[in-house]
This record gives sequence, C-alpha cells and structure tokens, in this order.
Amino acid sequence: MKLLLALLLLGVAPVHSQVVFSECLAGWYKFSEQCYKFIGYPRLKQAAASGYCQTNGATLISVNDLQEQAFVIDWLEKYDGARDTWLTSGYVTTLPEGVQWLGDGTSSTSFGWHSTVDKTKLEDGDIVIFSYSGTQYSWSVGDGGKNSSFICEIPLQDTYKIVEEKRDFDYGLAIDNPELAPRGPKFMKEPVETTILSKTTAAYLDCLADGIPKPEYSWWNGEGDTWVQLQTGPGTRFTMTGGRLTIDNPKDSDAGNYQCRATNQFGTILSTPVALSFGSLGNFSNVATAEVNGQVSDGAVIECPTITFKPAVSYQWHKQKSPHSSMTFIRPEVQTHTFVSNSGKLYFSELAPSDDDIYFCSVTLTSRGVTGTYIGSSQGEVRTSLGFRLNVGSGVSSEYMPVIQDDFVKVYPGNPKRGQIIELECFAYGTGSLDYRWFREGGKEMPRTATFSETRRVMTIEDVQIEDSGQYRCRVDSRSTSLSDEKNFTLNVQSEPYFSYPLADQHIDLGSRLTWHCEARGIPPPTYRWYKDGQPLQNSTGVKIIGNTMVIDRVEKERDNGMYQCSAKNLYGTTYSSAQIRVLEFKPTFTKQPVDSSLSAAVGGNITIVCNPEAAPAPTYQWLQNDRDLGLVQGGAESNGFQMLLNGNLFITNVNNNHRGKYTCKVTNTQGEASSSGVLRIFARIVISQKPGNVEGNSNETATMICTASAPANVDVVYVWTFNNHIIDFNRQVEYRMGSGSTSGNLIIQGLQYEHEGRYTCEVTTGMDSETASAYLTVKGPPGEPSGVLQGDNVGQDKQEIVPGERFVRLYWSDGLDHGSTILAYTVEFRTNFDRSWRVHPDADQIQTRFVQSNEYPDKRTILLTKLKPWAGHEFRVKALNRYGIGAPSLPTIVIQIPGTAPIVAPSGVSGGGGKVGDLTITWRPLPMEDYNGPDLKYVVHWRTKPNSQADDSRWQDSEVTPEEACQDIPDIEKGLISVCKHTVLVGDEYFYLPYEARVRANNVYGAGVLSNIATVMSAEEMPTGTPRNVYSVSFNATALDVYWTPVKNTREEMKGRLTGYRINYWDREEEEEEQARFNIIAIPPGKDNIEHGLIIGLVPGHWYVCNVQSISSAGYGPKGEDYPQETANYAPALYPTEVHVYSIDGIGVQVNFRGISTNVAEEPLMGYMIQYWPSGENIRKARNMDVGRRNYGTLTNLTESVLYQLRIFGYSRGGQGKRSSPSVYFTVGEGQVPFNPETTEVMAGGSLLQSSLITLVCSLLLSTLLAKLHKH
Repeated sequence: MKLLLALLLLGVAPVHSQVVFSECLAGWYKFSEQCYKFIGYPRLKQAAASGYCQTNGATLISVNDLQEQAFVIDWLEKYDGARDTWLTSGYVTTLPEGVQWLGDGTSSTSFGWHSTVDKTKLEDGDIVIFSYSGTQYSWSVGDGGKNSSFICEIPLQDTYKIVEEKRDFDYGLAIDNPELAPRGPKFMKEPVETTILSKTTAAYLDCLADGIPKPEYSWWNGEGDTWVQLQTGPGTRFTMTGGRLTIDNPKDSDAGNYQCRATNQFGTILSTPVALSFGSLGNFSNVATAEVNGQVSDGAVIECPTITFKPAVSYQWHKQKSPHSSMTFIRPEVQTHTFVSNSGKLYFSELAPSDDDIYFCSVTLTSRGVTGTYIGSSQGEVRTSLGFRLNVGSGVSSEYMPVIQDDFVKVYPGNPKRGQIIELECFAYGTGSLDYRWFREGGKEMPRTATFSETRRVMTIEDVQIEDSGQYRCRVDSRSTSLSDEKNFTLNVQSEPYFSYPLADQHIDLGSRLTWHCEARGIPPPTYRWYKDGQPLQNSTGVKIIGNTMVIDRVEKERDNGMYQCSAKNLYGTTYSSAQIRVLEFKPTFTKQPVDSSLSAAVGGNITIVCNPEAAPAPTYQWLQNDRDLGLVQGGAESNGFQMLLNGNLFITNVNNNHRGKYTCKVTNTQGEASSSGVLRIFARIVISQKPGNVEGNSNETATMICTASAPANVDVVYVWTFNNHIIDFNRQVEYRMGSGSTSGNLIIQGLQYEHEGRYTCEVTTGMDSETASAYLTVKGPPGEPSGVLQGDNVGQDKQEIVPGERFVRLYWSDGLDHGSTILAYTVEFRTNFDRSWRVHPDADQIQTRFVQSNEYPDKRTILLTKLKPWAGHEFRVKALNRYGIGAPSLPTIVIQIPGTAPIVAPSGVSGGGGKVGDLTITWRPLPMEDYNGPDLKYVVHWRTKPNSQADDSRWQDSEVTPEEACQDIPDIEKGLISVCKHTVLVGDEYFYLPYEARVRANNVYGAGVLSNIATVMSAEEMPTGTPRNVYSVSFNATALDVYWTPVKNTREEMKGRLTGYRINYWDREEEEEEQARFNIIAIPPGKDNIEHGLIIGLVPGHWYVCNVQSISSAGYGPKGEDYPQETANYAPALYPTEVHVYSIDGIGVQVNFRGISTNVAEEPLMGYMIQYWPSGENIRKARNMDVGRRNYGTLTNLTESVLYQLRIFGYSRGGQGKRSSPSVYFTVGEGQVPFNPETTEVMAGGSLLQSSLITLVCSLLLSTLLAKLHKH
C-alpha cells in the first residue's frame, strides 16, 4: 500500500466536493489505491513533465515497493513497443544506493536498479528513469534535460482534481477581470547578492511586489531564524523608497544578510535572503619569487604569487628586461604558444629564446564568474607582483608530441553553479601549431550557449544549466608531428534550489481537504520549510507538514486564510515560492457563466450542455427538462440518453426530436441555490454543439479552443481551424495540434506567443453540410515595447530641479501593449558613444508607475535622468514590467549630446613606489573616456615631502602629462584593454625610501577637475646593507635544517628601505660549490617586524650542508652573513604500525591497540608513536594527534556520537615522521551508525567494559563509496 503522503497538489485548487471514486478515470490505470497515466506524447523534459502532471493534481511517479515496480514494468512491457525511456520523480541521494522521490517526499532503497548499473558510480542528484536494458525494464540513470515519456501518479481519493476547473481571484466576486480583484502580495523583483567592489556613495537593494491593495515594505537584517527590522528614515543611513533600500556611504559594518518583506491586508511574504558584502584585494608579498628554469622547445609554467581577494580577480602578465625598459604584455591571441589560465598561471607550450625575461603578474579585482550585482567603479583595483626571471637555456631543437598537462582539463569557477558563466580550459605542451577540439561524450550536443576562444583552448558556457553536466573531451593535434593527445573531464554543475513549478494560489471551499506539494530542483537536493505570513509553520491540529508537503484536513477561514511560502534550501542558498489561500463560502451564482440560452444539436448526434456556476462549497447538481427532474446522479450511468458527467455537465447521446425543449441546471449548497436555463433546438443537419469561447492564456503556456460538433452517428465529421482567416497547417505550424477522442475537434496551442493572439474559427463539415463558429484568443504576458521614447525640451541645467552644474535629460514615452496585466514599473537603460554596452540608469531601475506620471501629457510617461556623462552622446531605451515579467525594450532614442564641463570624477587608485634609487614613482588608474567630460584631457600630478605635522605646509610641486605619455594599455582577459598610468619624478639618491604625498587631477579645455584623495608614496629603496650575524643551524629532521641568525635592524639607515624577509643560501658541502647554492626565501609574516630563523627542506638524510643568510628588501638582497656547516639527521622510520584495533570503553571513549615497529642502523632511533584521528570526509590536516610515547596503545576521549572517524598511526624519531598505518581504520561511537558485515569487519572485545555493539570497524575499501557520498553531502 502506498504511504499516506502521496503528495499531490501544485497549482490546482479543489473546486468540487471530494467525490469518492472506486475506479480511475479514462486513460488512467489503477494499482492498489493509486491511479497512473503513462504519457508518451508530448515528450517533455523532467521539469516540464512534472508541471504537466501537476496541472491534473498529480505528480511524477514515486516507486515505493517491489509490487508497484512490478506493476509499472508489466504495463511498459505490454504497451511500450518502442521500448522508450520513462521519467520518474526520483533522484539518487547520499543514502547507500538510495533514491529520494520528489513525488511523495518518501525515500527508498535500491531495489530497482538494473544489474548493469555500477552503483558505486551513482552520484547525488542523478535522475532515475525506467529504461529497457535488452531483456526487461528497470531503473537506470537518465538525462532530465532530454525530452522523454513520463508517468503521472495520483491517489484514487484525489482523482476529483483531474476534472475540476481552475479558479482565480475573481472567483466568487462581482468582478470580471482577475487583474482588479483584491489579492495578497507577490514579488515581481527580489533582491540579489550584492558586492561593493570599491568606495561608493550609496548601495541599493531592490524588491518590488504586486498586490491589491499595494503592499507595504520592510527590510530586515540577520540570518537563520534571527532577523531584526532595519530602522530607516531621518537620522539613519538607510532610506526606503517603495521597495528599494538605499544605504548611504556603506561601511564594512553594513555587510550581512538582508531580507525584504511585503505586507498587505491578506498577509506577509519573505524575499530570498541575500548577502551584502565588500570586495577586497590584498597585496603581493615584497619577497622576490624564485627563478624558473627551462630549456628551449620544452614546455613551462610560471605561477602568479599568492594574493588574497574577494570576490574574484582577473590576471594579466607582462615582461620587462629592466625597470627602465618598455613593458611587453603577454597576448595569447598573438603569441599562441602562451596561455594565461584563470588560475593565474602563465603556460608556454614550447619555450623559445625570446621567452627569457623578467615576468610580472597583475591582478584586477573583478566580479567575473560570480553572480550578483556589483557596485563601485567600473575598473577594479589592480596589484602587480615583483618581477621574477624565467631562464631559458639552450637545448637541442626537437619535435615533441602534444601532452595535455596535469592541471587540465580545468573548470572555472572551480565549483560551477547553475546560471554562471563558466570556462573549461585545456592546454598541452608540444611542438609547433597545436589544434584544439572539444567533444561531448555520449553523442550529446554541446550546450547551446557554448563558445570557444583562445585558439579553442577555452570553452565558455554562459548561463550554465544542470543539464550541461556530463563528460567532455579535449583533443589536441600537432600539425608538425601528426600526433595527438586527449583527456576527459566530468563537469558537475551545482545549483541553488529553484522551483520547477511554483506554488499556485488556492481558492478553496470551506471544510475541504488540501494537499499542497512544493517541488524544487537543486544540487545538492534541497530541504524544505513552510511559512505562513512570514512565520515558520509547524505541525498542529488539522495541519500536517512532512518535508515538501503540507496537508490541511479541513480548511478554516480564521486559521488558514493568508499568505504561504515553501522554502527550499541547500548549500548554495534559499529560495521561496509564494501563494495565497482564500477559504471561500458563498451561495451559487450563474452571473459570469450562465447556461447557454440557445443550444443546437443534430438528429442522431451528441451534445454536452455545460453547467458551470461559481459556488463554495461545491454544489450538488440537478437537471430538469421542461421543468421535469431528469433524476440524474453526478457521474452516474446513462438513462434514456441522458447522463450527468462528473463535472455536472449534461451529456445527451443519439439526439432525437424528443430531446428538444428547455433545460435547467439547478445547483444547491449550504448557502443557497441558483438555476440557469437554455433552449435546445434539434436540426436535421450538422451543428456545433459546443462553440469556442473567448480564451485568455499566458505566454509560453498552453491554450485550448473548444469545438464539438453534433452530427448523426453514421456521418463523418471533419474539423478545419483557421487563424485570422488563414487555414492552420499542422505540419508546418507545429505549435498547433488537434485533440483526440471525444475532444478531437479542439484546437490546442502550445507555447503561446503574442503572434498567436487573434481570431480563431472552427469549421465543421460533413462534405454536404458545414457550420462555423469563432472566438478570440488573448495572450497575456510581459508588456510590449514602449513607443515614442523622446527627449524633452529641457536639456542642460535647471536650477529649480537639480543641483546647479549637474547634467540631466527628461525623457517621455508612451506605453506599449500591457498584454493583459497592468504595467507596474519601468526601467531605463542607456549607452554612450564611448561605451556601447546597455546599462541600467541608477535613477530608473524599475521605477514604479506612479513616479513617472506626466502632468503635462497625461497619456505619456516621463522621468528626469541625472548624473549623465558630460561631453558624451547618450542613447536611451525603456522596458516595462508587469506581473508576468519584464518586456522587450523600446527602440533607442536618437543620440542626445550632453554639454561638456571640467572633469567631475577624480582619478582613483593613486599609489606608487619602486623604481631605481632617486625615483619617486606615482601611479593611478586612468579615467574612462566617458569621464573625460571634454577634449584635450591632461593629468596634473602633485607631490610633496610628507609634512611632519598639520602645521607643516610644504609646497606642492606638480607636473602635467598627457594620457599618451603616462598611460599604457594592458590586455585584460575579461575587459579587453585597460590602462595603467605612471609618472616618475627624480628626487635624488639621498632621498631614498622617504614618504611623499601624492594626488592627481584631470584637466580639460573646460577647466581643472576634481583632486583625488591624497596617498602616501615611498620613494625608491637603495640596496640593503644590513647583514645577518651569528648564523647557525640545527637538524630539524632527516630532510630539513632549522637555520637561526641575529636579525638585522629594520630601519631606513641599515636596510635602506624596508626589510621584507631573508634569503637562506645552502649547498652540499661535499659535492657542490657556493655558486651552485640553492636558496629559500623566508618572508616576514603579517603583523611581525622581523624574524630570526627559517627552515630549509628537501635535503638528503645524513649529509653535511653549508648555509648563509642575506636580508631582503624590494630593492634586492643585502650582504651575506658567515657560512655555517650542519649535518642532517638519519632517516625517519621506514615501517608503519600494523594490526590496528579499536575497542569501546563505556563512558570514556575508545582504546586503540597496535603492533609496533623497529628501526635499522640507517634510521634514527624510535622516539614514540602518534595516533591521528579525524572525522571522515574532512582533510587529514584537521586531524587530532595523541602522542602515546613508546607504548603500543592509547585511549581516545571526547568523541562525538554518530560521527564517522578515520584513524591512522605512525612512529616518529629525530629523523621525522614515519609512514602512517594503512589502510585507514574507520569507527563511530553510537550504535547502528555504520553498516556491519561480520565477514569483512573485525570487532575486538575484551574485559567487562568493552562493548563491540557501540563500535563498528570498517576497512577503507569497503567504505570508499559511502565515504565519497558522505563527503559530497
């Protein structure tokens, strides 16, 4: 028997009383107490298939036991001759081989997989389908993004939902247009994750909700279940305009999670919580990076030094022979043997002598690859590393086959999420020109948004989807060697939850039972929570919540009216779906849909007389002919040619003259009764008994135009449909199709678009006779494009409206078609002759309709746009928004030229330093051309010695430079060319490493611009003279020495700059000279001023080494200290402990026993053992260590129940850490947490305190699959 919660409803409201059915409806198959429908057409993707089922109150199938599995397989084997694949609601979970069923919220073990399925390779989120394996149907992993057949399932007791009608907010009200009916709030726009990349005067978070009456907004700050309402208005930095929250002069303390709440008299809804954060970019270390050596014709890679950043950076490389020589930027599109990876590494497929140079890595703070809104300057902060040399040695010129490097294939961002722009990189070493090609395994097509760049070494997928997951292959062919290499890569796209079919409003009869089901997709799969009016819902009397399902046994007005939300949450975020419950109770009425007053039928034909009143609770039906009760029962059998259908309609078969007359439908409920009548006339010719009526449908949905003919049973009837007087060609116009069976005359239009709106005519003909009837189809959706966008007369300055000197323009436009829903807001976008990308203007980001009313021209909309770019030509376009979404943009305006002015934006990013002794180098970011504000732009660079006090008014010096003189273009992976400006002033050798103040302003023909902030810049450093003294070293272990010294003074006098670290030079005393010395750079850690020791590693055990030490500044290395010889220790233990056993000690923890090890003469004597243990799935670096000395046992305490631990043991000596025991031992505290197999698992017990029932030991091979799944989860 199916579990109680075969959870159903999403988008269908119970209208009729819950009739008890003993059998499934036509087209549905019964098993146990469930009904199933096997749908081979239309073939749909999983999300669309789920929505198809739910429009009938059903869900995709959930298979709960072997008996149900057998029923499905039996049906498929009998009726599916094509041996198709069939979608279910199941997906793989972290349970061992387990399946979660979205249809009813249950889970089951793996009783249905085909024997050929490798269950160890199943991954979270894999879609479960039925497929034919060659001998039988069984489960396998399918592609939810592929059109397939599918199976719907509904409990027998809920099949009344299949025949019920849809209700809207006008149901039961004296309102014809649902758009005008009172209703609760619904979000049209929700806030998005926002990161502030640089200093800005204001940050914005937007939300917009529709509702009647208009909702009121509030903003909250917090996380989890703890939220505090923000105080806005005077005296705060927070301002609320409609649903927009403005944060003036945002500070780091403003970072956190924000949520918008919309409320009207019907209830409250919560927006998706979003994070407001601040971008940051650290600094490169001032310690020089070691040189990289390579040979001609070999491949090579150099790494960008580590730097901290948030949220993302882009990388660029350049090379420079000396500080005074020109920079050469690495251009992979030109120098095709080079490649700059998103990791920051610079790769060479084969080195050439010209690659021998000093290289610099530059990083720019950016939002690339991260979703959300980013506020701040259009050009992020930039940092450039110290230079380091790539030495290219001479070698024998050879030809090498292509070899794809170990780093590749690589995806960026590293954990791709649905909706992001991702890049897959492939790179190979090899000789000559290399050709790259990409393939998708399994014969699948490449994603529709896939593009290629960097000579096809990079495949970019925009708006990546879960369906794009799978295996890809990169192949590299060498033209010169005719050899190739290839490598596969598995792309796993993660996703925050998204609702494949949003909750629908419920207009439900008082006392009815409601089963409400919300279904969201996400990887990893989401968990669910329900809310009412913004508060979490819990189980209570009459209301039961289990996972993604809420069941109300009998709805009540006071308790159940309100706004509801289902939230779906996983690792990547929380998403809400909102809907309203209206509990209805009123007497029946035929005001909106009376019985057709004039009815026609043909002798020998059939006719259905529709009775469709509004009533709550659902009424009982009674049919009368000429005021005589026909004695029919709803859903009952035929009687004298009459039958009352389940939905209350009257069906008359084999019509004759005795059937003519007046027919009355009388309906009664607890609140009263009503009736409506029509007269049936009988003709000897064909007639249309059910004529098409005017239909309204939403864009991208499906609409049905009804047409049913009444004709003698022995006459063939042909249906012909025309659209605006043109015959519909069903072969060419595939969005149209005809119904089947008793609805064969109906016209079904799938994927409604605006071009489908118009007049449809149904013609029925027998060849001798015909009749036609017409109706109009209205398509609702996002608004049409606004028209007539034009500039007002007041261009320039208007002191009465805005601050004097600010440039602005007033726009006017007319509304386009509203497509069935009131326009709620407008967005204005602009572009300039300097930047051709369309951007939302900050003054007009979804501005509500009431703010753009024109008093002068009531039929037009208007807005004043400020903060325009002087001296730039602007184009504007307008988009409108209604409850269905954002419409298409208008045509752009003509170019509107804004008058020029002195520069109003100050240069940013003023900094500097470096260069040769005697130089003061000042750098800044250049202004974009949009901010030139006039012709003949020049930069004026100001500098002075830093004042010793505020009273010190040292005289500023300045120098004027043009952008051409000061700025250099740098190719950037994301933005194309960016610029960095630099000006160098000679201050004299004696003024090395002194603080100066610098600032920059821009001037043009209109005057002087705004000064930048003052920055402190140090003049260039001189070579350091400080020498480390008293150098000595001690053995750290077999392969490392710890070197000590007396630090140099970190002063300007001794270092001639700033001490950044030390260089330890070392060489083998017996086999090497000092010229062959290797070195290790020891950087001073952040927060410290100096250090006195450092490690050198990678040495040979038992060898003598000589070392000395030098100080380092950004100018170079200081003099070497004295030499010091030292010998490394002998080898660490080569053996590892064995026979590791774990025992439970009641109330204390666990005891670990093991067999110890011995050492030989080449190894240092054993000092003791270390037991390492850590939660499985975490990195071993987080392991806790217990030193047990030379004992071969130890007791572990403070363990957490139900946590699976991993344990290994090693011996140690002066030579270092020995090998760890292998394989790992796994244990957990808490009974029944890990499967126990007595054939493969050894449990030890001894003494009265040892209880094996609490500890289960499992070898690593047995648990590898489980651990992988636990780790992913």
